[in-house]
Amino acid sequence: MFARIKPYIHKLLRKSEKYTKTDMRHIFKSSAWLVSSQFISAITSLLFAVAVSYFLTKEAYGTYKYALSMAAAISIFSLPGVGAAIIKAVSSGKEGSLQQGIKLRLKWGLIGIILGIVVGLYYLVQGNSTLGIIFIIIGITTPVSEALVSYLAFLNGKKEFRVIAISNIVSQLIGYTAIILVIFITNNPLYIVATYCFVWLTLRYALYLYTKNKYQLNQAVDSEMSRNSKHISVMEIANIAANHIDKLLLWHFTGAGAVAIYSIASAIPNQAVSVIKNVKIISQPSLVNTSEEVIAKSFVRRIIIIFITINIIILGYYFLSPLLFTYLFPTYVDAIPYSQALIISSYGALSYYVLAILEAKMKTHTLYKVTGLMYGTQIALYIICIPLWGIWGAVIAKITGQIFSGFVAFLSVYRKK
Repeated sequence: MFARIKPYIHKLLRKSEKYTKTDMRHIFKSSAWLVSSQFISAITSLLFAVAVSYFLTKEAYGTYKYALSMAAAISIFSLPGVGAAIIKAVSSGKEGSLQQGIKLRLKWGLIGIILGIVVGLYYLVQGNSTLGIIFIIIGITTPVSEALVSYLAFLNGKKEFRVIAISNIVSQLIGYTAIILVIFITNNPLYIVATYCFVWLTLRYALYLYTKNKYQLNQAVDSEMSRNSKHISVMEIANIAANHIDKLLLWHFTGAGAVAIYSIASAIPNQAVSVIKNVKIISQPSLVNTSEEVIAKSFVRRIIIIFITINIIILGYYFLSPLLFTYLFPTYVDAIPYSQALIISSYGALSYYVLAILEAKMKTHTLYKVTGLMYGTQIALYIICIPLWGIWGAVIAKITGQIFSGFVAFLSVYRKK
């Protein structure tokens, strides 16, 4: 049946290109796989959240989320900007940049390993064996895992969106299944975090080997990778801090239970934003080889499309969320108002397409200014609001920061047209 309607779909997409000024066939083909992947990811994340709400105490879940935020903090030493540099290099035919990037990330990741072990030993000396062992495990596994995940950047540079989608689906299904099985057995966050770390490390290593063996990589490398990676990493570090400091501050000022409520409230809104984030993944490889004049002509039109999509998501979720929480998260109904408010932060997703343009064109100076303003404002808002108002402080800070980020990102490109 699909074979019959396929020509009509292609014809419709070709006609739509007159109005969108965009390669709609490329977007449809790429996004079909990524949306499928995101759908599976959303379902598995939802099932995980449901399992958490039924079988895990708020204190245990809050500790688990706190540990993952600390893992993200440790990952900043692994040069997160290497991914963008690999995408650019591979898009230009320099496939050897995958190995080059992994070695670079492992080298810098040694700092994270040492830090994780030192913090873990501190907690052990203080008598907190659970957090002590958790930090040692995180410190050892996170930098290696972050280096191996560079295979995704390579696949992105090759525009292998189908392979990216399948690898993400396999990882999500296996990873979440393993963690849910552990949750059924124990509420101890140590075993849950350990399972998360070792399962994801194993999956990423297996998928890296698959990528390396499937594609006979040439030996061409990017002589500018180290310099470009460090520049982008500075900006990515600010991004990581902005995405995780809320949980760290909530843990410190209000405790593990508040972290759990906030995390459940954020679960579905975060997945909605992840769907929109596919715009960046799809666009970046093509933008590398597209002139700035061509990009400028379709910029406003694409932003409008993203804006309309965000509004549809916000309205739909606002009315559906009470029903979803009543049946899926009955022990977290107190999180409904927070979740309804947090979906407004989806406006921050407007920045993804802009950042894809700036990274593809290696507009380092502009990136520094834009991301510094975006992430710096978000971090400052969390620091001010959370000590004052707890969970509502985190919600208000996130909404304000994300709307501001979308506005700043838009202006950074629009005013230069």
